[in-house]
Amino acid sequence: MSSTKTDLDRDREEVMRLHTGWLDANRQRSIEMMRSVFVGGDKFIGVNINGYIYRGIEEWAKLWTGFMPTVTTLGVTESDLILYVKGDMAWTAYQGTITVAGLPRAATGLYEEQYDESKPMTAAWHGTEIFMREDEHGNPVWKMWRYHGSPALPGRSPGLDF
Repeated sequence: MSSTKTDLDRDREEVMRLHTGWLDANRQRSIEMMRSVFVGGDKFIGVNINGYIYRGIEEWAKLWTGFMPTVTTLGVTESDLILYVKGDMAWTAYQGTITVAGLPRAATGLYEEQYDESKPMTAAWHGTEIFMREDEHGNPVWKMWRYHGSPALPGRSPGLDF
């Protein structure tokens, strides 16, 4: 008995490759890897876990270029991943953490109160990614079009233990 991959299986694999590529880009601080995941031009919009919005791939690349001289990524994790694919659209939702050292205070945004420049900082977030099978030129290629990272508070949400 042979197993044949369906179009949906291939689509799920490609979206997972992009999702993993985005996390790996964060682990390795690789702008090139990031560019391979995001839709190009001004079509990408990302809400970073610091609370700031970046419009277009060049704004995100500029952010990372500013980090490179001082920031060290010590770890990136994910859990509770959900992936949904239908037609030419897909989304992921997950929990993530990133631990960094050397982050400029100006880039901490929503994490500024807990930030101590003398220690590595771990930020937890809820991630949502939107993918479309279309690149910036209209070609049928899976790309991440939207990223939204919201800071996650520690522990469970209140009210879940009624």
